[in-house]
Amino acid sequence: MYMSKADKMVRLMWRIFAGMGGLFVGIALAVALLQFQDLEGRVETQAQIVDFGNGGYPIVAYEAQGQRLTCQLNFRSSSMQLGQPITVYYRPEDPGQASVKEYLFPLIFGGIGGLFLILGSIGLAVLRRGQRRREQVFYHGRRIKAQITGYGLNYSVRINNRHPFILTCQYYDAAGNTLYTFKSRGIDYNPSQFLAGKQEIDVYVDGENYRNYYVDLGSVLPDVKVVQG
Repeated sequence: MYMSKADKMVRLMWRIFAGMGGLFVGIALAVALLQFQDLEGRVETQAQIVDFGNGGYPIVAYEAQGQRLTCQLNFRSSSMQLGQPITVYYRPEDPGQASVKEYLFPLIFGGIGGLFLILGSIGLAVLRRGQRRREQVFYHGRRIKAQITGYGLNYSVRINNRHPFILTCQYYDAAGNTLYTFKSRGIDYNPSQFLAGKQEIDVYVDGENYRNYYVDLGSVLPDVKVVQG
């Protein structure tokens, strides 16, 4: 079955979305796991923000092993204020170094990744559904001979600053006294030289349902490689 460059680009775009989303989610999960492992074995205690050091990082004071200690955290947030209570964690063997739970990065990174993954997966699912529908009609549908009525640019689609061509054709159903018009999928090149002298094209329809159809460009056009200068 013919697949235009536009179809391939759309599929590639959704694959990139899904791939980037999966990568972002994986990174967020890995960071969250590392942070969870880092907190294992630490002792939880309540601290208070007493100052802000270089770069706006908070300095906290807390009680640990009978001592009052201070340290500068390696995490900051715009919501932190002087005198604010905060939960910190320290290792018994090194009580002078405390840390906090940092969920912001995994949540934001994972949220963006999850959105990309969902959008990419939905896009690919829609493409696969359309491809299966066309294959079903092509391999199991009824073939009719439609009259080629013309071709032109599809201005609703642009790939690399170029609009693909589409071919239009018609079929007259004498039994129902109905004229059906069909449009092909995108064509990567001007098909005029290959359509010279050709009046008919194969169209596959789903039984008597002419709304579910597939215009077989391969029946009149060669599968040529397009090189753009």
